[in-house]
Amino acid sequence: MFDVRYLSAASLPSATNLLFVAGLGSAPKPAGLACPFVPVGLDFLQGSGAYEAWITNDTVRYGSAHGFATASTDELLFAGVQIDEGGDLEAASRRAYDALFALLDDSGYPHLLRVWNHFAGITQHVGGMERYRRFTIGRHAAFEARNRAVEAAPAACAVGTEDGPLVIYLLASRNAGTPVENPRQVSAYRYPERYGPKSPTFSRAMLGTTDKVLFISGTASIVGHESQHPNDLIAQANETLANIDQLLLQAGRSESRGPLRLKTYLRDPHYLGLVRPVIDAKLRDGDKVIYVAGEICREELMLEIEGVCLS
Repeated sequence: MFDVRYLSAASLPSATNLLFVAGLGSAPKPAGLACPFVPVGLDFLQGSGAYEAWITNDTVRYGSAHGFATASTDELLFAGVQIDEGGDLEAASRRAYDALFALLDDSGYPHLLRVWNHFAGITQHVGGMERYRRFTIGRHAAFEARNRAVEAAPAACAVGTEDGPLVIYLLASRNAGTPVENPRQVSAYRYPERYGPKSPTFSRAMLGTTDKVLFISGTASIVGHESQHPNDLIAQANETLANIDQLLLQAGRSESRGPLRLKTYLRDPHYLGLVRPVIDAKLRDGDKVIYVAGEICREELMLEIEGVCLS
Protein backbone atom coordinates (compact mmCIF):
# COMPACT_ATOMS: atom_id res chain seq x y z
CA MET A 1 0.00 0.00 0.00
CA PHE A 2 1.17 3.53 -0.64
CA ASP A 3 0.06 7.13 -0.88
CA VAL A 4 1.01 10.12 -3.00
CA ARG A 5 1.33 13.45 -1.22
CA TYR A 6 2.21 16.96 -2.38
CA LEU A 7 4.47 18.45 0.27
CA SER A 8 6.63 21.44 1.04
CA ALA A 9 10.30 21.08 1.91
CA ALA A 10 9.44 21.54 5.58
CA SER A 11 7.03 18.60 5.49
CA LEU A 12 9.34 16.10 3.84
CA PRO A 13 11.44 15.18 6.89
CA SER A 14 8.30 13.98 8.69
CA ALA A 15 7.41 11.60 5.85
CA THR A 16 8.70 8.09 6.47
CA ASN A 17 9.15 5.12 4.12
CA LEU A 18 9.63 7.30 1.08
CA LEU A 19 9.78 5.37 -2.18
CA PHE A 20 10.82 8.42 -4.20
CA VAL A 21 10.35 12.18 -4.40
CA ALA A 22 9.85 14.28 -7.53
CA GLY A 23 10.78 17.96 -7.35
CA LEU A 24 8.52 20.41 -9.18
CA GLY A 25 9.27 24.00 -10.07
CA SER A 26 12.27 25.41 -8.23
CA ALA A 27 12.23 22.68 -5.56
CA PRO A 28 15.84 21.50 -5.05
CA LYS A 29 16.87 18.14 -3.67
CA PRO A 30 16.40 18.42 0.11
CA ALA A 31 19.50 18.01 2.21
CA GLY A 32 19.73 14.57 3.77
CA LEU A 33 17.06 12.99 1.57
CA ALA A 34 17.83 9.27 1.46
CA CYS A 35 15.39 8.15 -1.22
CA PRO A 36 15.80 8.74 -4.98
CA PHE A 37 15.04 12.30 -6.08
CA VAL A 38 13.73 13.20 -9.55
CA PRO A 39 14.03 16.85 -10.72
CA VAL A 40 11.12 17.03 -13.13
CA GLY A 41 11.86 20.45 -14.61
CA LEU A 42 8.24 21.61 -14.89
CA ASP A 43 7.07 24.85 -13.28
CA PHE A 44 4.71 24.37 -10.35
CA LEU A 45 1.77 26.76 -10.79
CA GLN A 46 0.64 27.03 -7.19
CA GLY A 47 3.77 28.45 -5.63
CA SER A 48 7.53 28.48 -6.06
CA GLY A 49 7.94 24.72 -5.83
CA ALA A 50 6.67 21.50 -4.36
CA TYR A 51 7.54 17.88 -3.78
CA GLU A 52 5.55 14.91 -5.01
CA ALA A 53 6.25 12.22 -2.44
CA TRP A 54 5.40 8.56 -2.98
CA ILE A 55 5.08 6.96 0.43
CA THR A 56 4.74 3.26 1.17
CA ASN A 57 3.83 1.29 4.26
CA ASP A 58 6.52 -1.26 3.44
CA THR A 59 10.22 -1.36 4.18
CA VAL A 60 12.20 0.35 1.41
CA ARG A 61 15.69 -0.53 0.17
CA TYR A 62 17.67 2.05 -1.81
CA GLY A 63 20.35 1.38 -4.40
CA SER A 64 21.40 1.82 -8.02
CA ALA A 65 21.82 -0.34 -11.10
CA HIS A 66 22.19 0.10 -14.86
CA GLY A 67 22.55 3.86 -14.33
CA PHE A 68 19.24 4.17 -12.46
CA ALA A 69 18.69 5.24 -8.88
CA THR A 70 16.40 2.63 -7.33
CA ALA A 71 14.11 2.01 -4.40
CA SER A 72 12.39 -1.30 -3.81
CA THR A 73 9.93 -3.04 -1.54
CA ASP A 74 9.02 -6.71 -1.60
CA GLU A 75 6.51 -5.94 -4.36
CA LEU A 76 7.49 -2.68 -6.09
CA LEU A 77 10.56 -1.19 -7.74
CA PHE A 78 11.08 2.51 -8.44
CA ALA A 79 13.84 3.55 -10.84
CA GLY A 80 14.80 6.94 -12.21
CA VAL A 81 17.47 8.26 -14.58
CA GLN A 82 18.58 11.44 -16.37
CA ILE A 83 20.18 10.98 -19.78
CA ASP A 84 22.10 13.42 -21.96
CA GLU A 85 20.53 13.14 -25.40
CA GLY A 86 23.85 13.74 -27.14
CA GLY A 87 22.04 15.36 -30.05
CA ASP A 88 20.00 12.24 -30.87
CA LEU A 89 16.77 11.79 -28.89
CA GLU A 90 15.80 8.62 -30.74
CA ALA A 91 19.07 6.91 -29.82
CA ALA A 92 18.92 8.24 -26.25
CA SER A 93 15.38 6.90 -25.86
CA ARG A 94 16.48 3.49 -27.13
CA ARG A 95 19.47 3.42 -24.77
CA ALA A 96 17.35 4.43 -21.81
CA TYR A 97 14.69 1.79 -22.40
CA ASP A 98 17.25 -0.91 -23.15
CA ALA A 99 18.86 -0.17 -19.78
CA LEU A 100 15.44 0.04 -18.15
CA PHE A 101 14.43 -3.43 -19.34
CA ALA A 102 17.80 -4.87 -18.35
CA LEU A 103 17.29 -3.44 -14.87
CA LEU A 104 13.81 -4.93 -14.55
CA ASP A 105 14.89 -8.35 -15.75
CA ASP A 106 17.99 -8.46 -13.54
CA SER A 107 16.24 -7.19 -10.42
CA GLY A 108 13.23 -9.51 -10.55
CA TYR A 109 10.57 -6.81 -11.10
CA PRO A 110 9.80 -7.51 -14.76
CA HIS A 111 6.36 -5.91 -15.02
CA LEU A 112 6.14 -2.21 -15.81
CA LEU A 113 3.19 -0.44 -14.20
CA ARG A 114 3.87 3.24 -14.83
CA VAL A 115 6.49 5.33 -16.67
CA TRP A 116 6.99 9.10 -16.75
CA ASN A 117 8.96 10.61 -19.67
CA HIS A 118 10.07 14.25 -19.79
CA PHE A 119 12.29 15.97 -22.34
CA ALA A 120 12.71 19.37 -23.96
CA GLY A 121 11.06 20.56 -27.17
CA ILE A 122 8.60 17.70 -27.45
CA THR A 123 6.77 19.15 -30.48
CA GLN A 124 9.82 20.67 -32.17
CA HIS A 125 10.90 19.21 -35.50
CA VAL A 126 14.42 17.91 -36.05
CA GLY A 127 15.46 16.48 -39.39
CA GLY A 128 11.90 16.63 -40.68
CA MET A 129 10.33 14.77 -37.77
CA GLU A 130 8.76 15.83 -34.49
CA ARG A 131 10.88 15.06 -31.46
CA TYR A 132 8.05 13.18 -29.75
CA ARG A 133 7.91 10.82 -32.72
CA ARG A 134 11.65 10.28 -32.56
CA PHE A 135 11.34 9.45 -28.87
CA THR A 136 8.51 7.03 -29.67
CA ILE A 137 10.60 5.22 -32.30
CA GLY A 138 13.42 4.63 -29.81
CA ARG A 139 11.06 3.44 -27.08
CA HIS A 140 9.21 1.09 -29.43
CA ALA A 141 12.48 -0.42 -30.68
CA ALA A 142 13.44 -1.34 -27.12
CA PHE A 143 10.06 -3.01 -26.57
CA GLU A 144 10.54 -5.02 -29.76
CA ALA A 145 14.10 -6.02 -28.89
CA ARG A 146 12.89 -7.47 -25.56
CA ASN A 147 9.83 -9.13 -27.14
CA ARG A 148 7.54 -7.12 -24.89
CA ALA A 149 3.95 -7.05 -26.12
CA VAL A 150 2.56 -3.57 -26.70
CA GLU A 151 -0.80 -4.82 -25.40
CA ALA A 152 0.84 -5.15 -21.96
CA ALA A 153 2.57 -1.76 -22.12
CA PRO A 154 2.49 0.32 -18.93
CA ALA A 155 0.53 3.44 -18.17
CA ALA A 156 2.70 6.37 -19.22
CA CYS A 157 2.97 10.02 -20.11
CA ALA A 158 5.38 12.12 -22.15
CA VAL A 159 5.35 15.82 -21.30
CA GLY A 160 7.77 18.41 -22.60
CA THR A 161 10.05 20.62 -20.53
CA GLU A 162 11.68 23.90 -21.54
CA ASP A 163 15.18 22.47 -21.33
CA GLY A 164 17.27 19.82 -19.61
CA PRO A 165 18.04 16.15 -20.17
CA LEU A 166 15.76 13.24 -20.95
CA VAL A 167 14.24 12.23 -17.61
CA ILE A 168 12.60 8.82 -17.19
CA TYR A 169 11.25 7.33 -14.00
CA LEU A 170 9.04 4.35 -13.38
CA LEU A 171 7.30 1.91 -11.12
CA ALA A 172 7.55 -1.82 -11.78
CA SER A 173 6.26 -4.89 -9.97
CA ARG A 174 7.02 -8.55 -9.39
CA ASN A 175 3.46 -9.25 -10.54
CA ALA A 176 1.81 -8.23 -13.80
CA GLY A 177 -0.80 -5.52 -13.71
CA THR A 178 -3.95 -5.41 -15.82
CA PRO A 179 -3.96 -2.94 -18.72
CA VAL A 180 -7.12 -0.82 -18.97
CA GLU A 181 -8.26 0.69 -22.26
CA ASN A 182 -10.85 3.36 -23.00
CA PRO A 183 -13.68 2.40 -25.42
CA ARG A 184 -13.97 6.08 -26.36
CA GLN A 185 -10.43 6.00 -27.75
CA VAL A 186 -8.31 3.95 -30.10
CA SER A 187 -5.56 2.25 -28.09
CA ALA A 188 -2.43 4.39 -28.42
CA TYR A 189 -0.40 1.42 -29.69
CA ARG A 190 -2.95 1.07 -32.54
CA TYR A 191 -2.74 4.66 -33.79
CA PRO A 192 -2.59 5.08 -37.59
CA GLU A 193 0.70 6.02 -39.26
CA ARG A 194 -0.27 9.70 -39.49
CA TYR A 195 0.99 9.97 -35.88
CA GLY A 196 4.42 8.62 -36.71
CA PRO A 197 6.30 5.56 -37.99
CA LYS A 198 5.74 3.80 -34.66
CA SER A 199 2.72 4.13 -32.42
CA PRO A 200 3.12 5.31 -28.80
CA THR A 201 3.81 2.34 -26.55
CA PHE A 202 1.54 2.73 -23.54
CA SER A 203 -1.82 1.61 -22.16
CA ARG A 204 -4.49 4.12 -21.17
CA ALA A 205 -4.25 2.92 -17.56
CA MET A 206 -2.79 0.05 -15.55
CA LEU A 207 -4.40 -1.66 -12.56
CA GLY A 208 -1.90 -2.99 -10.04
CA THR A 209 -2.38 -6.64 -9.11
CA THR A 210 -1.47 -6.57 -5.44
CA ASP A 211 -2.69 -3.21 -4.12
CA LYS A 212 -5.26 -2.46 -6.86
CA VAL A 213 -3.94 1.06 -7.41
CA LEU A 214 -5.04 2.38 -10.82
CA PHE A 215 -2.29 4.23 -12.68
CA ILE A 216 -3.88 6.66 -15.14
CA SER A 217 -1.80 7.63 -18.16
CA GLY A 218 -1.51 11.13 -19.49
CA THR A 219 -5.06 11.75 -20.71
CA ALA A 220 -6.21 14.50 -23.04
CA SER A 221 -9.09 15.68 -25.21
CA ILE A 222 -8.91 12.80 -27.70
CA VAL A 223 -11.82 10.74 -29.01
CA GLY A 224 -10.97 7.85 -31.29
CA HIS A 225 -7.47 8.97 -32.19
CA GLU A 226 -8.27 12.59 -33.03
CA SER A 227 -7.89 15.70 -30.88
CA GLN A 228 -11.12 17.46 -29.99
CA HIS A 229 -12.13 21.10 -29.36
CA PRO A 230 -9.16 23.08 -30.74
CA ASN A 231 -8.63 26.42 -28.98
CA ASP A 232 -11.34 25.66 -26.39
CA LEU A 233 -9.66 24.94 -23.07
CA ILE A 234 -12.84 24.34 -21.09
CA ALA A 235 -14.22 21.90 -23.66
CA GLN A 236 -10.86 20.11 -23.72
CA ALA A 237 -10.86 19.89 -19.93
CA ASN A 238 -14.35 18.38 -19.88
CA GLU A 239 -13.47 15.89 -22.64
CA THR A 240 -10.35 14.89 -20.73
CA LEU A 241 -12.35 14.38 -17.53
CA ALA A 242 -14.87 12.27 -19.48
CA ASN A 243 -12.01 10.04 -20.63
CA ILE A 244 -10.75 9.66 -17.06
CA ASP A 245 -14.29 8.82 -15.90
CA GLN A 246 -14.41 6.10 -18.54
CA LEU A 247 -11.11 4.63 -17.35
CA LEU A 248 -12.40 4.56 -13.78
CA LEU A 249 -15.55 2.82 -15.04
CA GLN A 250 -13.58 0.23 -17.02
CA ALA A 251 -11.45 -0.48 -13.93
CA GLY A 252 -14.50 -0.88 -11.70
CA ARG A 253 -13.77 2.37 -9.85
CA SER A 254 -16.66 4.54 -10.96
CA GLU A 255 -18.98 4.56 -7.93
CA SER A 256 -16.84 3.24 -5.11
CA ARG A 257 -13.24 4.32 -5.45
CA GLY A 258 -10.28 5.44 -3.44
CA PRO A 259 -8.94 9.00 -3.56
CA LEU A 260 -7.47 10.46 -6.73
CA ARG A 261 -4.05 12.05 -6.96
CA LEU A 262 -3.99 14.05 -10.19
CA LYS A 263 -1.40 16.17 -11.97
CA THR A 264 -2.69 18.62 -14.58
CA TYR A 265 -0.24 19.85 -17.21
CA LEU A 266 -1.11 23.20 -18.80
CA ARG A 267 0.51 24.35 -22.03
CA ASP A 268 -0.21 28.01 -21.15
CA PRO A 269 0.06 28.73 -17.39
CA HIS A 270 -1.98 31.92 -17.82
CA TYR A 271 -5.11 29.78 -18.11
CA LEU A 272 -4.78 28.28 -14.63
CA GLY A 273 -7.49 30.53 -13.16
CA LEU A 274 -9.87 29.60 -15.97
CA VAL A 275 -9.53 25.83 -15.90
CA ARG A 276 -8.88 25.15 -12.24
CA PRO A 277 -12.52 25.57 -11.11
CA VAL A 278 -13.66 23.12 -13.82
CA ILE A 279 -11.30 20.38 -12.65
CA ASP A 280 -11.63 21.09 -8.94
CA ALA A 281 -15.42 20.77 -9.24
CA LYS A 282 -15.01 17.10 -10.23
CA LEU A 283 -13.06 16.18 -7.10
CA ARG A 284 -14.46 14.27 -4.13
CA ASP A 285 -13.41 14.51 -0.51
CA GLY A 286 -9.87 13.18 -0.20
CA ASP A 287 -8.92 13.84 -3.83
CA LYS A 288 -5.92 16.07 -4.58
CA VAL A 289 -4.81 17.80 -7.78
CA ILE A 290 -1.78 19.93 -8.60
CA TYR A 291 -1.13 22.10 -11.66
CA VAL A 292 2.17 22.40 -13.52
CA ALA A 293 3.28 23.97 -16.78
CA GLY A 294 4.10 21.39 -19.41
CA GLU A 295 4.17 21.07 -23.19
CA ILE A 296 1.63 18.50 -24.42
CA CYS A 297 2.74 16.09 -27.16
CA ARG A 298 0.21 17.46 -29.70
CA GLU A 299 0.38 21.17 -30.46
CA GLU A 300 -3.42 21.56 -30.55
CA LEU A 301 -3.89 20.11 -27.06
CA MET A 302 -3.97 22.65 -24.26
CA LEU A 303 -3.87 20.35 -21.23
CA GLU A 304 -3.28 16.80 -20.09
CA ILE A 305 -4.16 15.07 -16.82
CA GLU A 306 -2.53 12.00 -15.29
CA GLY A 307 -2.51 10.41 -11.87
CA VAL A 308 -3.46 7.49 -9.68
CA CYS A 309 -6.62 6.24 -8.05
CA LEU A 310 -5.57 4.80 -4.72
CA SER A 311 -7.12 1.63 -3.34
